Amino acid sequence: SNAPMKPFYDGAFKLAFVTRKKIIPCVIKGTREAMPIHKSFYLVPTKLSMTFMVPVAVSEKNVTPVKDEVFKKMVNVYEAKDV
Repeated sequence: SNAPMKPFYDGAFKLAFVTRKKIIPCVIKGTREAMPIHKSFYLVPTKLSMTFMVPVAVSEKNVTPVKDEVFKKMVNVYEAKDV
């Protein structure tokens, strides 16, 4: 699959709601090059980048809308061309 990310589970978002803590999304780029799927226990030296995004509050018990919004924003960051 060429999808940049797999769908999120609810757990982290439910925990954020219960504890009133914010989720800090982080996108890591370069992992496909560093760890090729077709080779087991194989690492290729390559540059990785981490982008920490704006923290997100989960203020409602229904976490699905927040989870979906964070997912979309993270995909946008992942697919953005580096300057």
